[in-house]
Order: sequence, then structure tokens, then C-alpha cells
Amino acid sequence: MRKDDVLTQKHQVARYNNITDKVKGPIYVEDAQPGDVLEVEFLKIKTADWGWTGLIPGFGLLHEEFPNPVLKIWKLEGESAWFKEGIHIPLRPFCGECGVARGQKGAFSTIPPYRTGGNIDTKYNVEGTKLLLPIECEGGLFSLGDGHAAQGDGEVA
Repeated sequence: MRKDDVLTQKHQVARYNNITDKVKGPIYVEDAQPGDVLEVEFLKIKTADWGWTGLIPGFGLLHEEFPNPVLKIWKLEGESAWFKEGIHIPLRPFCGECGVARGQKGAFSTIPPYRTGGNIDTKYNVEGTKLLLPIECEGGLFSLGDGHAAQGDGEVA
């Protein structure tokens, strides 16, 4: 996603699949074995100077209420995300998706999350947080992504 992108019905499937459920990894953790626990500590989380909020047709808890695509680009400056002049939200960046590979063979989406992690999207995964993840396969195979500049008590749209 770039800050000059536009969401349209025409490019719905390809565009939306490219901006949702993306993680970096997997990272092989030396000596991690099934039965171990991986401790992940978020030491530093930085944002870019912009972010986005989108309503994606057919995606999210309220998708039937909002059938048309919408894209809002936010200016991130100082300690705030600016909606428009006079309306801003305090920044509290966190990592929305993080986890280790499941023990079963196959490809799995991070949505919904599993006991090994995934699309957790909790506003509490901020700097200083320690997350404990149960290892189910050799090397753990840790991945993370879906950075958020701020969020309330969930992701419903």
C-alpha cells in the first residue's frame, strides 16, 4: 500500500489480498523445539509519516453494513495521527500480527489467530510488551507484520 493508492471495485480482489494478512518471516529460531516457549519482546516500534484505514468489501465484521470500498490516508506527525484539521488520535504503535508456525502441515492464514499467534490485533502489543508463544515445530518459524499506528479495543470494520 502506498499513500497515493486508490481502492476500487475493479481491482478489489488483487489489491485487497495484497494489503491484508501480510507478515515478514519466517525467522528460524536456533534450538527452538516443540514444547518450548518463545519470548518476544517489542523493544522499539516506529511508524512511517503516514498510515491508512480502509473499508474492504466482503472483509471484516461489519462488511454487510459497509459494502463500498473506502480508503483514508492519515498524516502521522509527532505523537498524533491527523484525521483532518482539529481532529487527531494519539499514536500508540503496535504489531498486529505475530506468531510462530503451527505444528500441522499446510499453509494457514493468520486470520483467525491460533494458539501460536496470528492476527492478534491487540492494542497492548506496544514497546516493552513481552509475548509468549508456544513452539509447535522445529525452529519456531516466527513471523510478524500488520503494524498499527493506533487502535481502540478491536478491529471491527
